Amino acid sequence: ADLIARFGAFGRDLSRLSRGLDRHPPLAVAPPPDRVCTLQFDTPVESRDAVVAASDDLAVGLVDHLAANGLAMVRLHVLIDSDHGERSERMWYRSEGFTARAIVESVRWQLDAWITHDAPTSGVVSLRLSPEQMVVDAGRQAALWGGVRDGDRHAQRAVRRVADMNGAESVTVPAWRGDRDPARSFEFVRSDAVDLERRATGDVVDLATGEWRGALPSPAPSLVFDASSNAPEINVVDVAGGAVVVDARHAMSGDPSMVCIGERRYDVVAWAGPWPVEERWWDPRRARRAVRLQLLVRGAESNARSIAMVAVLERRVWRLAALYA
Repeated sequence: ADLIARFGAFGRDLSRLSRGLDRHPPLAVAPPPDRVCTLQFDTPVESRDAVVAASDDLAVGLVDHLAANGLAMVRLHVLIDSDHGERSERMWYRSEGFTARAIVESVRWQLDAWITHDAPTSGVVSLRLSPEQMVVDAGRQAALWGGVRDGDRHAQRAVRRVADMNGAESVTVPAWRGDRDPARSFEFVRSDAVDLERRATGDVVDLATGEWRGALPSPAPSLVFDASSNAPEINVVDVAGGAVVVDARHAMSGDPSMVCIGERRYDVVAWAGPWPVEERWWDPRRARRAVRLQLLVRGAESNARSIAMVAVLERRVWRLAALYA
């Protein structure tokens, strides 16, 4: 007792080791048995809603059983059989753990996808829920700020449901790949190739902070045209009314004073650049030479607000490449 009082847990461990005892006493509680929940229907069930409603009791019992043993399920196997021997099985995963509602939701989505794509020819005769991976239920403490919000969870569930019903390739999300051109910094990839939960919590490393030679300085624009050829043509003129051009040494003919977009004219309040882009100079077919400017402009109206934009000069034509929120 004196050793523990003076040295705490470290002293307790030394005391047990000196007496030939294990550092940690054996657990007296037996591990929970495997819990596989199976529901057999006396007659084939044709209604999807009836199967979903029946799965609710199974889900509640499964979650309560695991919670009583201090466990949470993160991987679930759902198996559904029809009266004609047709089968639908899928492995579901939720890093935050399955609640009873989440299990029922997964069963509903699996049934919807099965009916839509395979069209079983008879009703459901059995439903089986098998926990495949469990973790210690440490609870979940909501953060005062940051973290995953309810809107993030709703969006993740919506993405999963659409992907389950129509295939993983039916839902795409933007993923950063990196480039000096804002129009090519992101690409759309399949939703199952991205960890949506880590993205919502901000755990994903912001690779966009990496340096790209010739890239625009931060912040990144909020609206970007998908290709330079689709960007609207604009005119950038100097104080004398002449078009601003850039020579081979990337020197501008004059400071930009006005930007004309269609019939509208905007006064240039501030500007930064130019940032030259010279890509694939060794390949005449794919070579690209351009110059970019960041411009802050304002309309002539008294109540006009300022607009920040990126203008690109390529092949002697100025285009509006991006806008800032």
